[in-house]
Amino acid sequence: MGKKISELTIASTPYEGEELFAMVEDNATVAAPLSSLQTFLSGQDHLASPHKNNNFTVAQTVRANISSFSLNVGINNTVSLGTNASITGGKENKAACCNSTVAGGEANCACGTFSFIGGGL
Repeated sequence: MGKKISELTIASTPYEGEELFAMVEDNATVAAPLSSLQTFLSGQDHLASPHKNNNFTVAQTVRANISSFSLNVGINNTVSLGTNASITGGKENKAACCNSTVAGGEANCACGTFSFIGGGL
């Protein structure tokens, strides 16, 4: 009789990638290196990763703080933000200079250092 998962010895980390794990493939239990799972997961476009631009097509809920040097939220806003610049909503806005912010509206440009636009056109 095999061991229950709860009875297995806890593995030590960090993993090298060549450790084997058991999986079911075509109705058979097979062994595969951990690196093969990592390769598979990194190629999936519906999983979040800190090493790629995650493009979600459904609403996301965050129940914690989000930290960022820049923030770009909205439709067709300029992606090339200045250092520590933020766009927190609206459409076709630009925050091109350092520490500038556009908080909403449409077609606004916070183009001076430490500039702020609260909304409008």
